[in-house]
Amino acid sequence: MKLLPYSNSFHKTKIKRDIKPFDIIKYILLVIGSILIIGFLYEFISCKIEDGRIIDKNKFVRVDGNKYHYKVMGKGDITVIFDGDMGVPFNQWKKVADILEKEGNCRMFFYNRTGYGLNDLDKNKSPEQQARDLRMVLKKLGINSQVILVGEGYGTLVMTNFAKIFPKYVEGMVLINPINENQFKDSDFIKEYKNKAFGQGILKAGSYVGLTKLLYNMNLIKDPTGYLNNINEDDKKEFKILRTRNNYISAYKNELFNVINGNSKSQQEGLIGDKYLTIINNSKFSSKQKDLENLTTNKDDLDIVDIDSSSDIVSLEKSEDISTAIRQMCKKYINSKKAT
Repeated sequence: MKLLPYSNSFHKTKIKRDIKPFDIIKYILLVIGSILIIGFLYEFISCKIEDGRIIDKNKFVRVDGNKYHYKVMGKGDITVIFDGDMGVPFNQWKKVADILEKEGNCRMFFYNRTGYGLNDLDKNKSPEQQARDLRMVLKKLGINSQVILVGEGYGTLVMTNFAKIFPKYVEGMVLINPINENQFKDSDFIKEYKNKAFGQGILKAGSYVGLTKLLYNMNLIKDPTGYLNNINEDDKKEFKILRTRNNYISAYKNELFNVINGNSKSQQEGLIGDKYLTIINNSKFSSKQKDLENLTTNKDDLDIVDIDSSSDIVSLEKSEDISTAIRQMCKKYINSKKAT
């Protein structure tokens, strides 16, 4: 304010302040920082609340300090080891397990790889390292007998690596929609995985500040086709909670890059010698799996099953076909042991 010479009153003087570019940047960074802090707190608090809603029904063992949740069902003369596709926990096998349990001719073992379900997240691992971890889990549980390996999708890479490293335990394999290592050279095949990996990279960054959870609640993130409508409500609730978290996304992203980078070299000719082999293909892709028939030298006990499936998780949609294939292989093994 100032006093006018011709007046006894005061009037305001407006002071013009220049806004510098640095000030604008500072304000923008302040807003972004505030949003990130709020997002981080939202993620932290919501995770704590959600943790109270999850009921841990399964047992676990530790390998190198990391939890591996597992489930064992049934009784029989042979143990069947199940390893699922990327992006889903072991409840993908529930329908198959329920059918096989009624037969009573095999013991079944299910587990989650690191990062899935309630498992701890470990460093990035190749299918070979994952197969070694699986062997350690089995060893800790005292499962040192002969096994039949069953894998779907990415899980088939873990199973073929297991068969390569520990052949003396393997009596047969059932490969469902297998990933053929020869396709690592196919640019069109790899492009699909690159697109998924790019999306998971964004979701991983968003998982720290609640953005991924927000996008999922807005139905902007897709779940595996045919998965949620084939599992029970408790499993559905748990999956919806865990699939937006960093553990899940990091595990999924690592497995996508294992395919992109071709981090598996296990499917050599005669891999399992004269052991039993069943390959279950989606009929749309069966022609691309032809060379996998050479994993066994026993062509008399080689079974190829073509199915039509619109689901990302074939073992849920075609549980009868899958359980039939496993049951037949178990019977072949049991009958061969009786004959000797």
